[in-house]
Amino acid sequence: MGALRAVDYVVVFSESNVEALLAELRPDVHAKGTDYTADNVPERATSDRLGIRVAIVGDAKNHSTREFIDSVRKVPHA
Repeated sequence: MGALRAVDYVVVFSESNVEALLAELRPDVHAKGTDYTADNVPERATSDRLGIRVAIVGDAKNHSTREFIDSVRKVPHA
C-alpha cells in the first residue's frame, strides 16, 4: 500500500482497534469504511474525546486490502 502514489504513510498495528493510534497521532479525521455507521465505529468515544472527526468513506465493502494486493501482484510488470 505504501508504494501507491496517493498513500503518504502506512501504519501497521496489532490491536483490534486504533484507539491507541488515534491518541498518539491525533489526526483531524478518522476514516472508516462503509461497513460502519457513525453510530457503531468502535473508536467513536475516543474520537469524540480527542476532537477527531469520524468520516464514513469508500464504496460498499465487498473486497479486502489483501485481495487488492493480490490483484496488483498478478499484473505483469514492464
